[in-house]
Amino acid sequence: MNRHDRLKSLFGEILKEVQANPNFAARIARVLDADQPATHTPGQKGRRSPGVLDPFPLYQQGEAVLQARLAELSVEQLKDIVAEHGMDRSKLAMKWKTKEKLIPFIVTTIASRARTGDAFRSPTVVSQDSPPSGPPVRVPIDSVDTDAVREMLRAADVIVALDPKTNYSEQLYGQHSLARVRSPGAPPYHIQQVEIEVDAASVGQLEKARAAIDAAKGRP
Repeated sequence: MNRHDRLKSLFGEILKEVQANPNFAARIARVLDADQPATHTPGQKGRRSPGVLDPFPLYQQGEAVLQARLAELSVEQLKDIVAEHGMDRSKLAMKWKTKEKLIPFIVTTIASRARTGDAFRSPTVVSQDSPPSGPPVRVPIDSVDTDAVREMLRAADVIVALDPKTNYSEQLYGQHSLARVRSPGAPPYHIQQVEIEVDAASVGQLEKARAAIDAAKGRP
């Protein structure tokens, strides 16, 4: 068997496995598409491809699971997910060029929508002497003007400015109420914390964070 025939047999076996094994097919698709820019539908200028995964079921398995899967994707594939689910009404995220900004943005948007969905279920008022703190959600300072992060700031009980390079932190907002609202059968209320990642040496960034909090909380 010559080289041409061996290659033909090899790709034939790969094709059979792709057709029979959806997981293998998905892995092959990720490899082929990893470095490719988003494709566009002919005749529809600016239309992005559908996202390669649905982030909502992954979020139900935990933020760490969603973050890990998003980390496997390219910048353009992340933007496809943002576009498909209408996450960027302010048109800021589409200008970002790094996964380090896009992944937290997607995760915070999904988390915000999950909480919003819970708000429409029948509420039950419960009282807790010391409600526990949930895991903080960290967002970059550049994202505070987006709709998703603005909604997170509006709902947050505690908001902290954090510079991971210098370990600087400053609580910019804090409010604790003993009366909590949750759905029947839901776990006890957890204090919602948001960390805004800033450069502590930049007064402008701290002021931007405070202004974003004031706008989200409706403070003059």
